[in-house]
Amino acid sequence: MDDPNAHPDKAAMSASFLGIFRRNLSSGEVVLLNRDSSGNVANGNFKSPRINADGTRAIFSASFVGFIDNKKMIASLPGNTGFDLYVKDIPGGNVWGLTETTDGTAHAGAVGTEHAISDSGSVVAFASSSDKLIPGSDAGASRNDFFDVFRADLGPAGAVALTLITKSPTDSGNVNYVNGPFLPGTGNYVAFGTDQLTEMGYEDSFGSHGLGVGNFSTGGSGPLAFADWAMDLPAGERGYFDNPSGDRVGNLVKYFIGSNPALPDLSHLPGKGIATGETLGLPGDFSDYLTISVRIRRDRPAGFAWTVQAAASPADMSSSPLTATQVGGAVADGDFDEFLFRYPTPIDGSGNGYLRLAVTAP
Repeated sequence: MDDPNAHPDKAAMSASFLGIFRRNLSSGEVVLLNRDSSGNVANGNFKSPRINADGTRAIFSASFVGFIDNKKMIASLPGNTGFDLYVKDIPGGNVWGLTETTDGTAHAGAVGTEHAISDSGSVVAFASSSDKLIPGSDAGASRNDFFDVFRADLGPAGAVALTLITKSPTDSGNVNYVNGPFLPGTGNYVAFGTDQLTEMGYEDSFGSHGLGVGNFSTGGSGPLAFADWAMDLPAGERGYFDNPSGDRVGNLVKYFIGSNPALPDLSHLPGKGIATGETLGLPGDFSDYLTISVRIRRDRPAGFAWTVQAAASPADMSSSPLTATQVGGAVADGDFDEFLFRYPTPIDGSGNGYLRLAVTAP
């Protein structure tokens, strides 16, 4: 019989309930995940693991962590008989606690079993019945049949930015999730089921019905790097000018305007129009102006810039473009802003005018 002390993990986990492991199916390597950032084994009842695309980060829940012997995943979290949710950085050892409360007390709610992690491992979606995770969550620890859904953007070494996903767009309170949350590879959308259609702004009908709800792109953790945005695209098609979807709109433009690079998606392309000066804020000017509306990612890393250019001809656009005139201020659209621009002069009787969105990157 093998000596249990011959394997350090066996000895260290002799007092725990359930451990969480990652197994490499190619090499057979097994890694114990319920360790703190210093490599010490934490004891508790660990369950419901999920892992990102390349196996470098995992999410799992656990109860009784640090409650009996103070062997915790994160020293600052109180010992808890109930469930907490953790993210483990497997190569580096960093640990993120997703259920740290606003008042420093233990997470007194339940957590759902269908939490999810994005392919890159930078975004997590989960459900909790606690009302103490972020301001605005209203599930209530005493109502373990009522959950809010949260999105967690992971920053450096333990930093977490939570967003409440189940807030009603009609401001009629938060809605209870029935199933999910589900998180596609990029983490740009969170889908969940609810039977509260009216609160979500839809006409209700008899019985319970599921509803997929889109999340407002990747927010909460600062500018989204282009490389992270393109990570889920096929290898060799992640460059600025690659077009993996075949719709002739390059990755860089889709990054700026928020279209899906993996699918033929022409949504959010600049929209052209014609409007009178009067409607564009020029009193008494009833001349026609060429206009263009653009949707632009608000938070961008340094070096990613854009402008709307104007010219009387394609040749002028290439050699000496003008700057179009912005009309009014920006209108927020989630993590993007909508802008309206006009040609600098009226187009009445002047022939053609051209407007275009120009984007640049480092």
